[in-house]
Amino acid sequence: MQSENGMAPDNWQPELSRIPGITQQARLYGREVVLNSNTLEDTLDQYDSMVKEKTMASYSTRDPRWRQVSPSSECSSWKRQWPLLPTYSHGTLDYGTVVGPGRTAG
Repeated sequence: MQSENGMAPDNWQPELSRIPGITQQARLYGREVVLNSNTLEDTLDQYDSMVKEKTMASYSTRDPRWRQVSPSSECSSWKRQWPLLPTYSHGTLDYGTVVGPGRTAG
């Protein structure tokens, strides 16, 4: 699932985050998710959307602790951005190969 509501998987699962302050802020305010807050929708609507996305997303096959919610504008893991490095990244998306009618990819 892809969403604009966060910038890293850490936004949907702050309890697993190593970004300084994310886990602590979520605990302090009793929040299940941490908003990106750059959308036009109301804050409560965005919070509800993120909780629904997290609930509906399946678990990653690479690391089953993480739900497969990918930000549409993901924070990069560049060292120059330290300490704002995502704890986990789902990697590139692969949608498969488009083939013509009656043919199969292979």
